[in-house]
Amino acid sequence: MRRLLFLIYALLFVDEVVLLAIIPLTPIFGDELGLSRIETGVLLSASSITTVAMSIPIGLLSDRVGARRLTLASGAILAVSTLGQGLAGDFGSLLASRIGFGLASTTIWTAGLAWLSDSAPAGRRSSALGAVMVVAGIGGVVGPGFAGVVAEHAGTAVPFLVAAIAAAAVTLGLASSGAGGVADHEPRHMLATFRAARAQSLIVAAFVAMFLGGTADSVVNLLAPLQLDANDLSTGSIGLVFSASAAIFIVTSAWVARVGERAVTLGVLGLSALALALSFAPALGGSESEPVIASVLARSPFLAVLYTVGLPLGAEAARRAGLGRGAVIGLINVGWGSATAVGPVAAGGLADSAGERAVYAVLIGACVAVGVWMVASARSASRVPSEVEPS
Repeated sequence: MRRLLFLIYALLFVDEVVLLAIIPLTPIFGDELGLSRIETGVLLSASSITTVAMSIPIGLLSDRVGARRLTLASGAILAVSTLGQGLAGDFGSLLASRIGFGLASTTIWTAGLAWLSDSAPAGRRSSALGAVMVVAGIGGVVGPGFAGVVAEHAGTAVPFLVAAIAAAAVTLGLASSGAGGVADHEPRHMLATFRAARAQSLIVAAFVAMFLGGTADSVVNLLAPLQLDANDLSTGSIGLVFSASAAIFIVTSAWVARVGERAVTLGVLGLSALALALSFAPALGGSESEPVIASVLARSPFLAVLYTVGLPLGAEAARRAGLGRGAVIGLINVGWGSATAVGPVAAGGLADSAGERAVYAVLIGACVAVGVWMVASARSASRVPSEVEPS
């Protein structure tokens, strides 16, 4: 079983590397293919849009035909679409390959995580699911640097070729690793699944946590580099700030995953949301480099907790309610995907009309509202047993 879990993590790692590999290569693609800024933006948003559109259908399909089958299919699509990105000779073929990658990525993060959840030992499910954020964080650090350095010395096709070979090798390994675990659940249609999920407060909380995390992450990733650049900070210095932020995220996520079941509570999510609000106070107070950098770094541990706790909390709530993990994880992924797709656009519009401080103020208000609701809900839930009269 350890081999199976390791290979699922490996597939997630390759996926994250490919997701971010295109970022440092967009100027090269722009020059070679004559892309406009709009076309470049479409390339960068294609995978997030695919996540929003396909997460729930893939989750439902995973519960019906099996998470293993879809994960293996997604590995094959990942390999082909990654190769296609490297070999693309025009915008249309590059966009088609990027959409194919988005489909593969969405399936890996839905069916793959459902397979992981069902296959992990009973006492280690939360840790196993929480660890995916550590893997994603490492992939996020490796991806841009790997692609940029390799492309600079060997051409833009090579990093994608290497990643495609890695995806194919991992998929073959998964195919020979056995069926893993399959948890029982009652088959439901989409509307019935939504109604059942909405009735589970922990699933709703997991969705909100991922939406809040995705919003906070994407908004800061948009505003902070622009603010630091306006303060004449060099591109290399800005990169180092975000690399340090990623390192803090990885360390915190690894610690939370190691704590396991004890950290996977609604109260922990609520306190993290409140702490996330405090982390944006420096950026709200001033747009100089120091307060902006302070907020970029201070947000990282609390974002890590939201992501690392939210996913296993929702999956475990689905298990207890007898719901398919694929559908619930797909629903949670929609929360993250919609936030990362809409958040930067909304933040950019508000910043243009009212300034960056207004964006940070709204973000702080959202974090406080979510945090208060979660903490209050956790306290109410903890009081229920003591309020029940003994029979």
